[in-house]
Amino acid sequence: MGILNILKGIVYLLLIGVLILFGASMLPHNGYNNPAQYLIQEVQKHTGIPAPQNIQKNTSPGPPDTNDYSPDDSNGCIGGKKTYDSEYMTFEYPENWIITGHATNEYGGEDVELQDKDNMYGISIMSATNENPQKFEDDLVSSGFEWSGTKEIGNVECNIYEGDHGRVYVFQKDGTSFRVDGPIEVEYVIEDIIKSIKAKK
Repeated sequence: MGILNILKGIVYLLLIGVLILFGASMLPHNGYNNPAQYLIQEVQKHTGIPAPQNIQKNTSPGPPDTNDYSPDDSNGCIGGKKTYDSEYMTFEYPENWIITGHATNEYGGEDVELQDKDNMYGISIMSATNENPQKFEDDLVSSGFEWSGTKEIGNVECNIYEGDHGRVYVFQKDGTSFRVDGPIEVEYVIEDIIKSIKAKK
């Protein structure tokens, strides 16, 4: 029986080598650090040959499930935030977005443009100190946008308009009128910006 067990051990060890070369990663880990360790344990179980003593259970947490989708994974707020701070306004935005432009406007405020890291989505913010929100809303309607309702975001009631080019939020905060434009796909980023935005004039 001793010789038979040794032969079984040799066969299992050969099997370990083959599987490591041709797809050991497909084996169940069962809590071990790699599939080879799992196979060595199987050799021990079936042949009685002692396994190396340095095999230990892997108790550290594994990587997050990549099948769990969060809208923040690619364009949102996982990680830190950056702060835009000018003489007109301040707001927070995801650290993986960038400010692509800013300039004063005819309404006594400022226009700011943001872009996501993959250059797929853009958000624009307009502030106005000498114009009321109704002016923005009239301009949107005349441009073909349709009012879709109101939504309270960060204790501010926003009028929302939708059109072929995305969604627009119009609101007033700290005596300043704001218009925030962007695609529906990143509405969570837009609404986070609205929550943090503060007027400075």
